[in-house]
Amino acid sequence: MTIAARARVCLGLATGALFAQFLYLRGGVVFNDETSYFALARGLQEGCYSQWNELGACYPDTFRSPGYPLFLALVGGLGPGRETVQWVQLFLILVSVALVFAALEAHRGPRVAFVLAALVGLSPQFAYFAAAVAPEALMAFLVAVWVYEASGRNRPVVCGLLCGVMALVRPTFLLFPLFHLVLIAARRRALPKNEVLTVVFALLPVLPYGLWNQRHHDVFSLTPIEGGGPNAHDGLWQLRLPGYTSMRYWGGSEMGVEPFAFLMSPQTRATNIALYEQEWNQIDREAPMSFEDRRRQRIMADKPLFPTYTTDYVRRRARAVERSVLRGIWNDPLTYAASRVYAAFRLWVPAPVQRDLDDPSVMRRLRATVPTLLLGLMFGGGALLILRRQHAHPAAFQDLLPLASLTLYWWLIHIPFSIQARYTLPVHLPALALIAVAGLPFVGADSPGEAGSPERSRRTT
Repeated sequence: MTIAARARVCLGLATGALFAQFLYLRGGVVFNDETSYFALARGLQEGCYSQWNELGACYPDTFRSPGYPLFLALVGGLGPGRETVQWVQLFLILVSVALVFAALEAHRGPRVAFVLAALVGLSPQFAYFAAAVAPEALMAFLVAVWVYEASGRNRPVVCGLLCGVMALVRPTFLLFPLFHLVLIAARRRALPKNEVLTVVFALLPVLPYGLWNQRHHDVFSLTPIEGGGPNAHDGLWQLRLPGYTSMRYWGGSEMGVEPFAFLMSPQTRATNIALYEQEWNQIDREAPMSFEDRRRQRIMADKPLFPTYTTDYVRRRARAVERSVLRGIWNDPLTYAASRVYAAFRLWVPAPVQRDLDDPSVMRRLRATVPTLLLGLMFGGGALLILRRQHAHPAAFQDLLPLASLTLYWWLIHIPFSIQARYTLPVHLPALALIAVAGLPFVGADSPGEAGSPERSRRTT
């Protein structure tokens, strides 16, 4: 059997493993955000982008970009309920794997594609997020399509529009085309025409949302007007409040319990909680609610959704939260820097949930710990392999700049925010492709046909 045939067999086995995991997981994966996304999808179907149409008035949303709710609204035409969404997302994940596999095989040959397929088969994350009503599976698909296009024909219209759609699904993607342009320009020492056009075309899908914000919130913004301040504030406090449920901004946000949380004494935790609540009291004084905001808080309090407040209050509160984050960093920069170093690793590796670790069921404890250990080894070891390979062969990744640029940007942009391993799921496939290239010497030496030609490198980067 040729290596190409083996690679396709391995891809088939990985697909089968992913499908089996999905069947096992799909009944037990429920995200808290699911209710909010479905409510926004219904709002789009009813003509008002809001979670609260059932109240008989339109309260325009301030919190989420419309990409994923629009996806849910479209999928709703195929059939009602979360099961339809899950099956569609599984299909998107399988197509994503096939696209990145094909792109890598075209550039580096079947041997490295074989390694990628093996890594995909070992990862539990793809099946998990195919079963979750969350934007990650859709983003993984859009990322895979962009990788396939950028590594091949690299048409600026297609690449740009894809980037714009991704920014509608995850607003943190908005600056990626500019980031990629800077990397390409630095490498070529000239302004690349294709990437400049990509930046321009990336604006087209998000412009309607900016105009919608202008109409409903009197501010032109290509991202939700609440901004990233609240998420960064969670990131600032998250490691200091293990297991604490905050009823402030999100109305019931549970801080995770990290593996080293046992080192914190109960007294220190209680002190941190008191300081956190004092800080929120200060934020509330800087951005007091209006009568209308208090009315909305009362009528929305008994629903499992985030309250939607007035534009004025949302913007004032966002600025107060951002000032609080900057004060926290200024007052203790070393602790903040240490927490971000830890976040840089944890973004790739899910932490086991404490209640699962405490469960008497051995299977439940295994489900909690195996993904952590497996992904920690996969991405931690993979990062070391990439560094070693790059040091030994500086040109090892020269024809894979689209994958490297995408992975690096998506990782760096999320480091300041709260630690959630799901944030990096959309770039797991590009990251695993880079790890496959770095690990190739352990499978077999590169052959001339697998290293990527200079002509192809110039064309695709």
